[in-house]
Amino acid sequence: MSNSILSKVQEEINKYQNAHKGESPLYIILPSDEADDLAQEVKERNGYDDKVIVTEYNGCKIVKYTAMNPGDIRVTNELPETSS
Repeated sequence: MSNSILSKVQEEINKYQNAHKGESPLYIILPSDEADDLAQEVKERNGYDDKVIVTEYNGCKIVKYTAMNPGDIRVTNELPETSS
């Protein structure tokens, strides 16, 4: 399962780019645990040290969003609204 989140995210980015004339999304929005998994996979893929903090993938910011269900992935140019 460790490689599945990265491939799913890349697939969603590709879909977004196809729908938006090649433009990349600004944000990858994921449930907290899956955002952590993605950051870890990016570290492993790029050979980063464990002390490196990963906050983006291919120029897209990784955003943790607790209101999402496990397995949900959203790529967008807008951050989700939060109630204050």
